[in-house]
Amino acid sequence: MFIKVLSNHADGLSDEQREEAKLHIPLGYVFVIDPKFGDRAQYKMPAGHSKLGETPLDTVIREVQGETGIPVPKERVTYVAKKLGPRKDHWRALFVGNIFEHELRYMHDRDVENEGEKPKYFTVDEFYECVRADKFMRAHYSMLREYNLILPFGRAEVA
Repeated sequence: MFIKVLSNHADGLSDEQREEAKLHIPLGYVFVIDPKFGDRAQYKMPAGHSKLGETPLDTVIREVQGETGIPVPKERVTYVAKKLGPRKDHWRALFVGNIFEHELRYMHDRDVENEGEKPKYFTVDEFYECVRADKFMRAHYSMLREYNLILPFGRAEVA
């Protein structure tokens, strides 16, 4: 799941404008890294496999909470797309989840479902620095770009 972190408030806007701004202007994102890969470890979107009888939505909510500690409410999760995995033996579903900055306090790596992943909050600029440093999984970055969920090169370079 691509987790967007939205502002708790937007000063100077009407209630309607504030709600609209929350949906479109992220302060940053939450990604995870698996340290067992050592120097080759890269940040990525939280993800995982379905349990028997579980819907893709239920899977992504369980996996996000397990890997990040953050409970993302179903009503703030949007389905984006699905693609056949590289080995052609399973589907990869892409969802976007919106949380507010005060919900970052729930972030931790001690959930029983956690298999060693470490969550981290990135501002938008920190995210692009992570990508430039080759510390973000290329396949996940490509997927975010393909579905226009992020700007291709960073805010400053697109005008």
